[in-house]
Amino acid sequence: RKMAASYRELEARRNRARDLEKVYLEMELQKELQKKGRKRKLRESELVTPSTGSVFKWRQERKR
Repeated sequence: RKMAASYRELEARRNRARDLEKVYLEMELQKELQKKGRKRKLRESELVTPSTGSVFKWRQERKR
């Protein structure tokens, strides 16, 4: 019984960690999108891994 409870707890921790990682990545994306510069959303054909969410690319800017 203790072993089963331990495995349930481990699975719950893994699920929480996965959910927190998703939230963290979403917050990081929003933080990056607020920065200066022109950006555009990549098209499906340009994505390396289409399973991920929205991916943005910043346009090249000349250094002044």
